[in-house]
Amino acid sequence: MREYLIKELGELPEDYWWFYGKWVHCLEQLKKVKGLDVKSVLDIGCGGGQWAMHLKNEFGKHVYGADLSFTSVEAAMRNGIKCAVSDADSSPFQDKSFDLVTALDVIEHLEDDIAFLRDAHRLLRPGGIALIHVPANPNMYSYWDRIHGHYRRYSKRGLEAAINRAGFSCLNVSYSHSALLFPALGVRLLRNAQFKGESAPEGTSEHVVLPPAINSLAKLYYRCEAKLNAAVDLPFGLSLVAIGQKQI
Repeated sequence: MREYLIKELGELPEDYWWFYGKWVHCLEQLKKVKGLDVKSVLDIGCGGGQWAMHLKNEFGKHVYGADLSFTSVEAAMRNGIKCAVSDADSSPFQDKSFDLVTALDVIEHLEDDIAFLRDAHRLLRPGGIALIHVPANPNMYSYWDRIHGHYRRYSKRGLEAAINRAGFSCLNVSYSHSALLFPALGVRLLRNAQFKGESAPEGTSEHVVLPPAINSLAKLYYRCEAKLNAAVDLPFGLSLVAIGQKQI
């Protein structure tokens, strides 16, 4: 990922609408898991720990983070998250240490996503859950993915296959950010034409900080979308949320 994007992401508000939408979708999908019993959680690629704080509120104090960036780990620790510096696919934690492992917008950055998922499988206790969030629709791969260092976007079938190959039983794969799909597609088609296959200029971004009132409305929309998606799988979206379970 380009350095300016890392800095930009770190400066976005904690209740930034995109982050919030991702988090509420993930929590609603977790609530669908029958017999979910979570006492310890690891968030890999935790950044500054904002998602880990949501997990802490949901599941209690035993929430840990891991990230490749020293800066991110320091920020997460300031937010009260126990955290370690770690490569994504080689965690320092012991086998069978967690009931839930999460990775939000992580595995698309890895050349070997299966190795990461197998390491997540190693870290989980029998019956434990892996929660994965990724960009959807391989045919939408664009300049935006390239400047973020994405190796790929995922189809529902492709993500399910990857999770199963890593040893999990894939319980569900569903879309999220459905309302954003067509606007994002339009923007990326226009910008792909604008850049004509060349590298996007430094400073190119799609992050939009909304006025507080509009941001609150966007958050309300996402709460409704997440509830709907928990009841009925949405037919399309800009991202995918997947749940894999380690066999007992």
